[in-house]
Amino acid sequence: MSENINSTTPFSSGDHRWVWGPRGQAVKSYGIVGTDGEAEDTLSMGARDGVVEGVLVASNASRSGADTALSALLSALETLAEGGPYAWEDDMANTGSYLKIRPPELLGPRLYGRSGASVVVWQQVRVRVRELDGKPWG
Repeated sequence: MSENINSTTPFSSGDHRWVWGPRGQAVKSYGIVGTDGEAEDTLSMGARDGVVEGVLVASNASRSGADTALSALLSALETLAEGGPYAWEDDMANTGSYLKIRPPELLGPRLYGRSGASVVVWQQVRVRVRELDGKPWG
């Protein structure tokens, strides 16, 4: 399987990168009378936050068509942000079943260019994600 969120590929139009933060842990430390040192057990693992940052790209024969295509990509991300949690796979083939995403943050203006007869539009975006570690609510 390839990189996806809920079996869709919202970031496939341009370059991007998934970056994960540390996973929260509940840890218990203890010592035993009559022995030197102490021990530590991990009681549970928790959720972790991440960011998907990159560029969405759309092209069309006209500028308005390219804008419409890019707006459709952003709308798909906003729709994902309204639901969840979702099954997912990131760009390094890590997988999970409980991903929540936030609405996309636009980073800078839309940029326009040409590729042959087509107008190309780029938008840099950041999407914050949270993996719930097997807990569908949280």
